[in-house]
Amino acid sequence: MKYLLIFSILIISCQSKITKQMGLKNQKVKEYSFLKEMYEDQYFPNNIVDKGKAILINLCSEIETKNS
Repeated sequence: MKYLLIFSILIISCQSKITKQMGLKNQKVKEYSFLKEMYEDQYFPNNIVDKGKAILINLCSEIETKNS
């Protein structure tokens, strides 16, 4: 249930700009499997989880940019 709430918030705040994970500077974030449990759960469609993942990666990119 908590994943559904988090997922709903991510979809509402979806942006069109997508940043690739490999372009990030932080090695731990580059290698992290975002939303792994949601991909493994058949309840969540992968194309929708992809949108949530893109939002999280964009957030990480923005944090790196502001901290540079």
